[in-house]
Amino acid sequence: MVERQRVVVIGAGAAGSAAATALKQVAPQLDVVVVGAEGRLPYNRTTVNKGLLTGAVGDHEVGMPGIDDLGVSWRLGQRVQAVDPSARLVELADGTRATADAIVLATGANPRPLPAAIDPAAADRVLTMRTASDSSRLREALATRRPSRVVIAGAGLLGAETAGSLHTVGVTVTLVDPAVRPLSRHLGATAAGWVHDEHLPRASTCGRVSPSPRWVPRATRSP
Repeated sequence: MVERQRVVVIGAGAAGSAAATALKQVAPQLDVVVVGAEGRLPYNRTTVNKGLLTGAVGDHEVGMPGIDDLGVSWRLGQRVQAVDPSARLVELADGTRATADAIVLATGANPRPLPAAIDPAAADRVLTMRTASDSSRLREALATRRPSRVVIAGAGLLGAETAGSLHTVGVTVTLVDPAVRPLSRHLGATAAGWVHDEHLPRASTCGRVSPSPRWVPRATRSP
């Protein structure tokens, strides 16, 4: 009996789950193994900093329909320790190994850590935003601490969207970014200028109950 070819997909986010889905669609006979650091099946990550953060949708509503019916082997809550292409081996953090005829790298990205030291007393108030767990921690902090202002480091798509979500629940937000305008790297100078012009006039309305996010560009930020 000929053994089935195995493809190991490293990463169970949007790219990893899409790769696994496509592989099973074009070659149902493949043995597809997906390794993911989060201990849950892939979910709609676009809700993490929007509906899931504001409470508009619940955690049970963000799952991806049919994802558990793909016939894929899931290794969840696991990190890849090493990859040996010549031996066709993927070693997991728990020491187990998986053979692979092909390996798909779909790990995504992690939030960049702040270059400055964080006071240990304030460490629980410095949060990242990438996963559903991150969203849950921020939502819990908003409910228990009721902060008057949240500072978001990074005005890319994730930062700008998170600022908008926090604005809808009445939180004052300051966006900080090295770029002169928010979303510059994603949209280009012209479109980023439109976003900048849309939000900047409302930056002075901080006295309202639900003020718009403030934008602190590089040129005007205090040292």
